[in-house]
Amino acid sequence: MNMSWKEKAVVINSSLGGELHLVLDLDNNWYASAYDVNIGGNGFLDSVGGRGETVEKAVEEFWKNLTEIPEELFITVHSQANRRQQFRWNGSIFERIVA
Repeated sequence: MNMSWKEKAVVINSSLGGELHLVLDLDNNWYASAYDVNIGGNGFLDSVGGRGETVEKAVEEFWKNLTEIPEELFITVHSQANRRQQFRWNGSIFERIVA
């Protein structure tokens, strides 16, 4: 599935329920992340995002960091709330994992 960076941004924003954030830092580099979207599965939650010289590069790195994670890990959304959910990219969609 070949998507543009804009399509990937829409999928991240709509599928994972987090608000996509794009921030320009003091070094004029972009950082893409989503509110309360982390990588978990090893007893820890690690923040996840992407950096780049352009918005496109930041979103592409964020996408890679969400979709190319080791098999034992998963995406955790709303980790501190009663509505915590876990997802994994299956090549087509972010599929919810039921624990």
